[in-house]
Amino acid sequence: MLYRFYIPFVSAAALTALISPAAAEMMCPQIYQPVCGLHRPDGPKTYANSCEADRAGAKTLHDGKCAGEGAAPCAPDDAAPVCGKSVRTGRTKTYDNLCRAEKNGAILTHSGKCP
Repeated sequence: MLYRFYIPFVSAAALTALISPAAAEMMCPQIYQPVCGLHRPDGPKTYANSCEADRAGAKTLHDGKCAGEGAAPCAPDDAAPVCGKSVRTGRTKTYDNLCRAEKNGAILTHSGKCP
């Protein structure tokens, strides 16, 4: 016996019409792909995904969890240089480690020293 199921298709426009525009803007997928975001003055914070960071008004510094959450100090002996671009000045600089780059509001460009 063959059964046929019809699943109604609802376009994004129709769905948006059903809910308020403000609610539609605040919806983020429930996908865990952590990013480290900077939202001054709180310092670096790990968000569930880039949408959550954007919704909070945070600038995404890099994919993955933050190395130094909030006001927690960075480990003094962690020497793994990274190259980061300052959110404020736009200049690239070599930081001692990822935590220090985050604390200085730098977007990670790559591991290792800057050229």
